[in-house]
Amino acid sequence: MKHLLWIIIPLFLLSCEEQGKPEKSKKPRNGVYETFREGKLYSKVNYKDGKRHGLAQNFYPDGKVKVEYNYKNNVKEGPFRHYYENGKVYQEVEYLEGVMHGIERKYYETGALLSEMPWKQGRPGKGLKEYTREGKLKKKIPKIVVEEDNTAALDGQVLVTFKLDKKFKDMDFYRGFLDEDGFLTENYEDQWLGSKKAKFERFVPRGGFLMETMQVVVKVKTRSRNYYVLEKEYNLAVNN
Repeated sequence: MKHLLWIIIPLFLLSCEEQGKPEKSKKPRNGVYETFREGKLYSKVNYKDGKRHGLAQNFYPDGKVKVEYNYKNNVKEGPFRHYYENGKVYQEVEYLEGVMHGIERKYYETGALLSEMPWKQGRPGKGLKEYTREGKLKKKIPKIVVEEDNTAALDGQVLVTFKLDKKFKDMDFYRGFLDEDGFLTENYEDQWLGSKKAKFERFVPRGGFLMETMQVVVKVKTRSRNYYVLEKEYNLAVNN
């Protein structure tokens, strides 16, 4: 038992000594920090007081700039550019407080303008313009169509469906309207109705009357990863 006590006491003292040692504080990063992958430069980031601040870049394996953006106190702020491997700009936009704000432009590998997309505090808005490689504006813009299936005289049911006149793989329907500048409103995703179409089912009893204004907005993703933002208002009036 004595031997056991002698073993326990030194271990206890050792653990106390270790706990009492002050931890070495790491100095916050300042200046340019580089990272490498397989021996090649992958990224270069400016730091100030431990936070990303200033120019940050990612590189292709051959050393050419792939992406460059700016930070302010660890938040994206200012111009952003994404480059093709041939050195020409693919995408450029401004960031404001961490989100895209202003006109986002994309380009073909040749340098010709591909698209112009408006953003407001990270939210897309109406006004997307996409161009062909020859510089012509694409005019086939999708539209919202509304179908009303009124069987109120038989069973009191009315079905109103909002959908697009063209097929797209990626689209989302939301209840509501755009803001005064034509952009999706804050927290618009909370009003999600569906990914292919939006349906409103209503019941009108015998001798009843229903009047309702339905407002729907749609966000449609294109092949170039842009968004068409559409809105539609429909006035429903049913007399049974």
